[in-house]
Amino acid sequence: MNGHAYQIYRDPDTGKIIDVKVFECLVVDGGRPPQTPPIPDPPSPPPGPPGGTNWPPEGGGPGGDNPPAGLPEGPEPCTQIEPPAYCQPKEPEPCETNGKYPVLEKSEDALNQLWEKQQQTGKEQVGIFVPFLDSYSFQSLDDFVIYRSATQVRFKVDTSTIPNGAIYVHTHPDRSTVAAFGISYENYHRASIHDKNALKILGVDKGFILDEGKILVYNETGIKDTVDRCGY
Repeated sequence: MNGHAYQIYRDPDTGKIIDVKVFECLVVDGGRPPQTPPIPDPPSPPPGPPGGTNWPPEGGGPGGDNPPAGLPEGPEPCTQIEPPAYCQPKEPEPCETNGKYPVLEKSEDALNQLWEKQQQTGKEQVGIFVPFLDSYSFQSLDDFVIYRSATQVRFKVDTSTIPNGAIYVHTHPDRSTVAAFGISYENYHRASIHDKNALKILGVDKGFILDEGKILVYNETGIKDTVDRCGY
């Protein structure tokens, strides 16, 4: 006569039933206890690195150049004392224009500050480079701004306060911001009518646009040159 035996697996921490296995057994010799096959051990947990962090097998992992496909059950990797390589911010490329644009070569800190502020606020940032001795100083135009958004900035300024030889500099939004506004990145990768008007308002003849991929050099007629992204 056949019968059935049941093996119940419980979570050792909570006591909840996590699995039940049913085994068929055979009763012989007039009702002696059923003989059941050997009961297998519960399945082992999936392998993982030391410390109990259960990373998925694909997608990189601790120490790799790319973030892992899933998140760890432990602390955020980028907050660790020695975070993985993908957590480290990339250092800006130095500006090397062979003397063509010395203002860029000598103003890398200002370029980086402008771009970082644009990334933090999601709005365009503006300023001017002013010749000073054998270098340049940066002056923000924030005090003159009357309107600012992710894709446009307007300001009102007395041109008599702008030093001779000043160069206008401002940021353009990155690709993801432009896409959020439904603007083609290729079409935005240029000097807009607002960019050109800003030169007239300031009374300067040249400007730099810090774009996601390039630094655009322009005047009132449009783009005149491009420089590989540097300084930010």
